[in-house]
Amino acid sequence: MKIAHIVCTFPPYRGGIGGAAYAQARGLAKLGHKVTVFTPLYFKKQNINLEGDIDIRRISIFWKFGNAAILPKNVIKELNNFDVIHLHWPFIGTGERILLMKYLIEPPIVVQYHMDLVGRGFKKIFFKLYNQFFLSTAVKKASRIIFSSEDYANFSLLAKYIKKEKNKIKFIPFGVDVDFFKPRNKNQDLILKYQISQKDFIVLFVGGLDQAHYFKGLHNLIKAMAIIKADNLKLIVVGDGNLREDYQNLVLRLGLNNRVIFAGGCSDETLVDFYNLANAVILPSVDNSEAFGIVLIEAMACGKAIIVSNLPGPRSLVYKDINGLLVEPNDIIDLKDKIMKLYSNFQLCEKLGQQGRGIAQKIFNINLTNQSLSEVYQEIIDEKRI
Repeated sequence: MKIAHIVCTFPPYRGGIGGAAYAQARGLAKLGHKVTVFTPLYFKKQNINLEGDIDIRRISIFWKFGNAAILPKNVIKELNNFDVIHLHWPFIGTGERILLMKYLIEPPIVVQYHMDLVGRGFKKIFFKLYNQFFLSTAVKKASRIIFSSEDYANFSLLAKYIKKEKNKIKFIPFGVDVDFFKPRNKNQDLILKYQISQKDFIVLFVGGLDQAHYFKGLHNLIKAMAIIKADNLKLIVVGDGNLREDYQNLVLRLGLNNRVIFAGGCSDETLVDFYNLANAVILPSVDNSEAFGIVLIEAMACGKAIIVSNLPGPRSLVYKDINGLLVEPNDIIDLKDKIMKLYSNFQLCEKLGQQGRGIAQKIFNINLTNQSLSEVYQEIIDEKRI
């Protein structure tokens, strides 16, 4: 089967949408499908070597704003060479264009609904108008709409369409390579580099530090660290972006420069080492822009306890009293209390992590999730033949 994945970002840019698309493309190629990824060429030097037998088409663009971009019309026409088109939504500038030009496109379109567009300030107004114009188009033109969880779907901006179009809706979680993301010994080089002692309790944040990922809630996590009076409780931040300096300045103003470490971006191999250096991984997202949290299933696969905002989607990854704790969004005191609950009970923290590893293996194993995705493709191809 020839499959085209269309996505706004892709590695080396680190982000949930591009990372999920990459994992799916690699997994589908392993299943024998021929996969081509169409994504904007944001930077001239993108010659990073990516694993997997996939064709990556980085398209030169004439307009971009943030992660929005317009792929040329000739690229859209080229999609007729495929059996299935997998459109990762949102992709402002291209996603709605593909749907509106459906009359030129023969293959069925699968829309992967990653997240609601929420935003702040001017973006909030723009996103509201965008959603009003184009969400109904997505539902109408797509052969299938895939959500990462039923919980998120029921609270998303597409919720009102779900009952009407229930035959189009599929729920397939994102997956993780549990043979790569797994428990390992602590990396001694990282311990020396960041001066970690055996007595230190490490909480880890992994996420983009750019404006596009404002919703990750790192500012709240830093503020929670400021009211925790434990010198051996430290935060490591893995990620980079144009807001990094703002976060670092906040750390300095709060006097946390000895307890908060900014590690920057890293390779997947090093990321696994960071997970295994940590005691717990925290994703304190602030609004419905966060729909899942792939870093959470990566952390679980590495046997780490997780602390997650009680938001539709991410909260579905927390099985009560089994693998992690929920925290109320934007509640700094609650966040502090949940961190201290794990800090003060090492055995609980270890137990949650071990049980999380089992959940990742059984439910979020990428081999299983990609097989489900392949079955959706076959289903709509069979429908077209009837």
